Amino acid sequence: MVDDKLKKNEGEQLLKKFTEGKYNELVDEIEKLLKEYEDSPFAYSLLGNALFNLKNFKDSIKAFEKEIKVSEEEHFLPYYNLGRNYEMLNNSELEISNYLKSFTLNPKKFETNYNLGMAYSRIEDHDNAEKYLTNAHILKKDEPMALINLLALLFKMKKYSLGIEFASQANEEFEKYFQYCYNYALLLYETKNIEESNIMNEKAMVNMQTENSPIFLDSLGLKTNILNDQLKNEESINVSFEILKNDQNHYSALKSLVKSYAHLGNHRASIFFNRLADGNIRFEIKDNGNIDLFLYHKEKISIDG
Repeated sequence: MVDDKLKKNEGEQLLKKFTEGKYNELVDEIEKLLKEYEDSPFAYSLLGNALFNLKNFKDSIKAFEKEIKVSEEEHFLPYYNLGRNYEMLNNSELEISNYLKSFTLNPKKFETNYNLGMAYSRIEDHDNAEKYLTNAHILKKDEPMALINLLALLFKMKKYSLGIEFASQANEEFEKYFQYCYNYALLLYETKNIEESNIMNEKAMVNMQTENSPIFLDSLGLKTNILNDQLKNEESINVSFEILKNDQNHYSALKSLVKSYAHLGNHRASIFFNRLADGNIRFEIKDNGNIDLFLYHKEKISIDG
């Protein structure tokens, strides 16, 4: 909102340039105007946002700090914008402190809660991450990323039942997001809801735009575990090797092969893949027949001991 420090038409022209994305022109004009209107919070706010969009984060910080200094009342927004700048500069301490100040002034802003949750998540402060991501989800239950990241966090914290509770209350529209489906599938799998996990994981793979991406391979990795639990070990082995053709070190696929071969009574192969998963040996995997050939070449590596 244009403040009374600027003429209304001047403020509206500046705002128009901002919405048109003319950030360089805008910065030049504001810096000229500030020689006359040096106590305009609106001008400093607009300058800070323009500089942020130009990725000039250090000067953007100076603009928002000046906005705070010349403002007659404290407002949450400049602190929120300072938090965004420090996030881009990977300064977690100042990022969080400014977001917390913004939160104190306006605890109901979705973006502040979400960004705080993600900031705490990045520094592995899971309890605070859970607090603010939960706040964000409650404030905007139709916003997918808050719930998606909350589910991922609760999985990491082994709060599987709580994660399922949140996921089960989500709108069906969320099922078009592969990350939601995959995170939900992981939570269901850990609580032994194998069939439901399989259904949700299949939805995840259908929704993924890029096959053989890391997240797609992770989803296939979950599928191999589900197949093993369904005693479909041969099918699980085939899927595991499809993963390994794209990622030789995919831990979930290697561990799934350990389980598959153990179920089938091929303990030599099970031991081999367990050592491969733990990084004790290296081997180029080309297809699932390759392992049988390898096991006969004991001069290359012994898997008996």
